[in-house]
Amino acid sequence: MRDTCIAALTTHLGLEGDGGVPVSEQAWEDAVDLSWCTPELEVRLHCRKLVRALAHDLALLEGRRHSAKAVAEAVHERRRQIGQFLAEWPEGVEADRPSVAVVEIDRPDDFTSSDHDAKFAVRLGCADAGVLTQFTAVPKQVQGYDSVKDKEFRAAKAWDDALRQLGVRVHPEHTLGDRLPEGLRFAAVWMVRKTRRNATRAAGHLPVAVLVTPDPSTPGQARVEGWDDEVRAWVPYPVLLLRLARRSGASVPLVPAPRDGEAPTAGLSYWADRTEQRRACEEWLQRVRRSLRGTPTMLLAHGQNMRAHWTWLQDGKVVADRLRDGHAPMRRIDPDLYLVRVRTARGRETPQWWAENPAGANGLTAHLWTAPVAEGRTARVFWSATEKARTAKLSVAADKLAPRTNSKGKLVIDTNKAAWNPALVELAVLGCHLEDGDVPEALALAAHQLRQAPDLPDALSLPLPLHLAGLAQEYVLPFKPAQGETPDADAAADGDPDEAAAPGLDAGPEEGQLALFDAARA
Repeated sequence: MRDTCIAALTTHLGLEGDGGVPVSEQAWEDAVDLSWCTPELEVRLHCRKLVRALAHDLALLEGRRHSAKAVAEAVHERRRQIGQFLAEWPEGVEADRPSVAVVEIDRPDDFTSSDHDAKFAVRLGCADAGVLTQFTAVPKQVQGYDSVKDKEFRAAKAWDDALRQLGVRVHPEHTLGDRLPEGLRFAAVWMVRKTRRNATRAAGHLPVAVLVTPDPSTPGQARVEGWDDEVRAWVPYPVLLLRLARRSGASVPLVPAPRDGEAPTAGLSYWADRTEQRRACEEWLQRVRRSLRGTPTMLLAHGQNMRAHWTWLQDGKVVADRLRDGHAPMRRIDPDLYLVRVRTARGRETPQWWAENPAGANGLTAHLWTAPVAEGRTARVFWSATEKARTAKLSVAADKLAPRTNSKGKLVIDTNKAAWNPALVELAVLGCHLEDGDVPEALALAAHQLRQAPDLPDALSLPLPLHLAGLAQEYVLPFKPAQGETPDADAAADGDPDEAAAPGLDAGPEEGQLALFDAARA
């Protein structure tokens, strides 16, 4: 898998040469550093074995039931060990350059139990050292499972996702020209909700916001940032991910500190606690919205994900071209803000779809659709449909009732195969400025095109900014601190090495924003 990952990295980035791979296999027992230098970037790849069984079971007793305290102590210990392991690197982690580790680890079924899974502790330990993490499964062949035959594909996807964590994505350019405001940015909000059923046995709620700012001078290039509510500023996307993990030293409840004259909120009932969560979320949203003023921005929100905390998104409360994000009455939406609500098939809220073909078999077609509206009214609700995914191998002409003749003239039977129809993605333009010439259809089409990233083989299920915001929840890992530990103690001791610039696509190539890749091998 080590050799496969190295080959996948050189192919993915178009690097020439082997970077200095040693001839002797014995040399791999120690740390091996590979490097490539191109006119655009410098890549350093550190290869090390995860010694001392750091990727194996957490230090818990055998069995499948463990107390939350025992799990928290085991996670904390492995987190400390991972930080110590990274500190022992000959050159150390370069805090002034973004870094990501591809970690080879067993699949969840290979651990003694879900409580023994070391993945979350490894991620927290790497984050303490300022290193992002992407995991790939150890290649093995057992009954009903074979991860050897597709290891090249998995290695390529691991590097692709690692680059995504560094904020690197080719921005889908819209084709609407002057039908959209000049310099339009795209923001997305996402609510991370963790229950006590997760691996760390701690519940938490945390809102995440991502801002994608296209570079008008370079097609496909954009700056990806995340909102840091502690410093009240937008920070590079990889910095956001590291800070989300570091602040997971305790449970992450979305309950604000009591205001002057208010009683503490401990011990609230479910409904009182939910009210506090909604209040905190909308206050957070007000701060995010204020930071977006002055530049045209499309704000994307996932209906099923956000409406429990931002109730304005609910069908019974929303009013076109108005906004409410707190206790104040609804008001006109900001003059440079555009609100689009996205709904998917979660909870079967949007249907599956197909396209009728009077001249032949029904099929699938990519486009943006809407229902007819009365004369004089403007459509606000649209449906996004994309091409069939590569993984959907079954022909659209398949028949579950009888044999059929395929395009080669052969008789084919599909009655024993699983069929698949894609689900529509609803795009509702809740807020715009018709009096200023805004066209809801153009705004919806821009959101539709954000699902079609040029560097991905298939369309995304969500527009790219929402996709990035949702994936940030991988770094929200709430767990109860070990005995004698205070939340964020480790992060405070580190002196915030992630404060150094860690740009995504915003920096020029001379700045070497992809300068360090750290690969750890089990």
